[in-house]
Amino acid sequence: MSTTQAQLAELSDLIGTVYDSALETRQWQSLLAELNTRFPGFLGAVYTQEGEKFIGMYSPDGFNTDSRAVYDRHTDDGKVRDISDDQNDHRRELLRRIDPRIGDVYYSRDIFTDAEFRDSTSYKTVLAPAGIGHWVSLKFAQSGPREAVFIFFEIENGADTPDPDGLKALFELLSPHVVRATRIARALRMARQASETFQGFLDAIALPMLVTDKDARLVFSNAAGRRLLERDVLFRSGPDGILQMIDAGNTRAMRARIAGLERNQVPTGLRIENLEGTVSLCIAPFHPSMADAAEADRDLFDARRMYAIFVGSHGDEPVNPGLLRDVFELSPREAEVCSALVVGHSPSEIASLTGRAEKTIRNQIQAVYEKVGVNSAQALGEALAVFKTVGAIFNVEDKHMFELRQRPH
Repeated sequence: MSTTQAQLAELSDLIGTVYDSALETRQWQSLLAELNTRFPGFLGAVYTQEGEKFIGMYSPDGFNTDSRAVYDRHTDDGKVRDISDDQNDHRRELLRRIDPRIGDVYYSRDIFTDAEFRDSTSYKTVLAPAGIGHWVSLKFAQSGPREAVFIFFEIENGADTPDPDGLKALFELLSPHVVRATRIARALRMARQASETFQGFLDAIALPMLVTDKDARLVFSNAAGRRLLERDVLFRSGPDGILQMIDAGNTRAMRARIAGLERNQVPTGLRIENLEGTVSLCIAPFHPSMADAAEADRDLFDARRMYAIFVGSHGDEPVNPGLLRDVFELSPREAEVCSALVVGHSPSEIASLTGRAEKTIRNQIQAVYEKVGVNSAQALGEALAVFKTVGAIFNVEDKHMFELRQRPH
């Protein structure tokens, strides 16, 4: 094997470690240990921070006696403590000079002169007593003003000579994988938690669900929600991941409901009439437990309020055919047949209404039964009653709760 092939194989193994380590209970522990083995002379850790303030330091690797003593003095179960405002001067000045984005790799010597760095209060009172100094960092996650980074501090006066240039080069190669692995791990943890939180409501009913933050930025969705987004008939994900409705007026109404939830945390509803018919939205606070989340994600998301938007039907209105497609993966014609069947039309009547042969309609009915998992029209009606749960949560006569927004012209 050539040197180049060996290097590629080694990099491939390390990329595999990135994805495995993202799913660890102590997230990134094995990756940090592996990087410290490859680059001795560093203390590596995950830092979480909000603006200029530090929140936590997790999965550290590469301690010496001095750094361990300072870590123990300034952290409690990973949470950073006893750091005064004047000790944040290093971080404060950094944010004045650069605006790191997710995936960016940066090195303190490229931002500060050595004299500036060593003259900072944070260096004099925290870093120097720990025997550490300049650092290389990779920003891999952000939620509002909160962010998570890998940070590798050079150990000063240690037995090993740090190689910051080599570490920077490797971080540049690993950066997209670290960001991607973080998002995959978060989605898996949140999906599992969502399933536990809404057991029988998500898995058995599987209504389209979209989860946003207070700014209507899409956080994640279930499978039916993703199909709804892909069809681009009711919602779409706009610039910066902001959830929008196809009609601007509906977007404003949805955001007003979310803003109301920010104030009082009481679930609310909204009825929308679009080209496919009427749908009802239930917008409610979403409180997944963060107990199983990675430590960095707890710091990023614990303070972040999230809201679940469930999409269903209302009162005696027929089920929107588009929802049938999203939830049961019906074809457009199967959804049309299904909707007609539930309101009481016979196969011959559906054939007459659609201009298709009755045999074709019966074949489509059978396909609908198989996809929904029933074997009769009565069972189909019972199965589709779940769509009414969104409207049934609220008083259907409450005009403030379910103001009907008309179809855009």
